Amino acid sequence: METVKDIKNDYKLFLNDPNFLVRFIIHVNNLFDRVKFSKQETEDTMLTGLALQYPFIYDLSLYTAEDLSKHLNISISYTETTYLLLHFGSYLISRKQNLINTVIITVNYYNNADSLLTSLSKHFGDDISISEIKTNFSNEDINSKLILTTEDNIDVKDNNYVVKITPFLTDTDVIKIKKMINKIRHDVQTDKIIKFLHEFTSPNLFFNDLNFKNKKQCLVYAADKLLQYQYVGKDFLNEICERERMAPTLFDTVAMPHSLKLNAKKSQMVVMINNKPIKWSVDNKSQLIILISVNKNDRDIFEDLLQALIDELSIRKNVQSLINSNNYNIFYTKIVNLMKNKSFD
Repeated sequence: METVKDIKNDYKLFLNDPNFLVRFIIHVNNLFDRVKFSKQETEDTMLTGLALQYPFIYDLSLYTAEDLSKHLNISISYTETTYLLLHFGSYLISRKQNLINTVIITVNYYNNADSLLTSLSKHFGDDISISEIKTNFSNEDINSKLILTTEDNIDVKDNNYVVKITPFLTDTDVIKIKKMINKIRHDVQTDKIIKFLHEFTSPNLFFNDLNFKNKKQCLVYAADKLLQYQYVGKDFLNEICERERMAPTLFDTVAMPHSLKLNAKKSQMVVMINNKPIKWSVDNKSQLIILISVNKNDRDIFEDLLQALIDELSIRKNVQSLINSNNYNIFYTKIVNLMKNKSFD
């Protein structure tokens, strides 16, 4: 169908899984019937909450709703956009699950290793992939991110994560392993995000002590800067304004305007700190604005980066700290530290 082709062209997202396509076609047919024969709601509060949890999938659902509206000559409500988000979310999130490579180190007496394996698979089958069970351990021959061991004082490499567990998995062991799995995923993701931040931000595109009076001035200023560096095309300003028309890109008190079309020549972020908050939506203002241009080849990066930024910048004391940055280096150091210093206690 045309919308799937458009998503492929603008998002470089290949939705060619037959199971997904069948369900999506059925969903669109049902959507069409509901739109034609049912009363359309004007607002859906669930959509606002889901936008914070899944910002990229939210953008994709807005894009898809707009695209279907054009192809089918219908008007799609917020509720139907929510249904699209849930439909895409269930597919895309399941496709992104990554198992953590794990090695078990234990003395194999009375089938202890087999018992441990059974219990671990039961509790963590969706989180870890057990590649090996070792009864004789040497640091040189281990190649794993996570080590679960019943033994004391094992010497491992610095990049290994180790959890000491009992020979028979207890509730306390399960809690310790869950906490370590969360830490591993956070650390891996944080390393990626920091790399992206370094690549997609620049002192030349950091601006503080600004005096914008309204949102439009801010968008024009940032889009013009990206155009000067030839990172975006001439239509970029219209595209971000169109995205704002659909739904303001305000996440709590931080605005992160971007286009639904990932067609920038280069992915980049323009960081702006205004001297006073400016009105960004009907009821809310923003003082920290991060405008993002995205090339379709960086779609996965954009998804991870947007989510990480929202997670940290939904905490107002973090935002205030960043607003007080006098230059790019201070801002960059602060935001990297925010990413790194998440607690797992």
